[in-house]
Amino acid sequence: MNALKKAVENINGLLLELHHSGACYISNIGALVISDLHIGKAGHFRNNGIAIPAIANKNNFWKMVEAIEWCSPKEIIFLGDLSHSRENSEWRDFVDFLDQYPNLSKTLIKGNHDILSDHAYEKANIQVVAERVIEQTLWKHDFDESDLQRGFYPITGHIHPAVILTGNARQSMRLPCFYFGEKNGILPAFGEFTGTALIKPKKGDRVWVIAEKKVLQVA
Repeated sequence: MNALKKAVENINGLLLELHHSGACYISNIGALVISDLHIGKAGHFRNNGIAIPAIANKNNFWKMVEAIEWCSPKEIIFLGDLSHSRENSEWRDFVDFLDQYPNLSKTLIKGNHDILSDHAYEKANIQVVAERVIEQTLWKHDFDESDLQRGFYPITGHIHPAVILTGNARQSMRLPCFYFGEKNGILPAFGEFTGTALIKPKKGDRVWVIAEKKVLQVA
């Protein structure tokens, strides 16, 4: 584990600075990328009788403020699943939050949970697209093998990747991670209440875990 190495990935000349919030900054174009925020998920569960603290949504906002202040981007790109289900009070709070950044361009690369009306995104001044090509990379919400035939390096979200690290005393930690393999990359989920899915990196893959407000390369 290299705690001294700066958390930066160079993908075909595209420089990605990795942040402990789970966001990354594309310094070439001044864009902050946030995947799988799942705004409204806690409220959706509460509406279905499952007690989830409302603080989860506020934590998302605090994390976004921190990430924005970290890199001062020109644009925010939401890499899918910005919202979780139908419009609710948490989504309206999110729109109010975005109003604090009127000069920040906002783009949503649509994910499977993004089912709000066109009007809802327009009201939030969010442009909605299916994908985004940035230099030699293809940014989509979910990975598709057919994307490899297009000549780009796909970078996606959707999976909420994590790995398990073990210590000498057999203790273990499950940590969210950034993953960059030979064929594709995956960003961690940014949302406070999203969960994770274990991945199994292969030899040669690069993995950066998020631990104690640090981003550390472990593979």
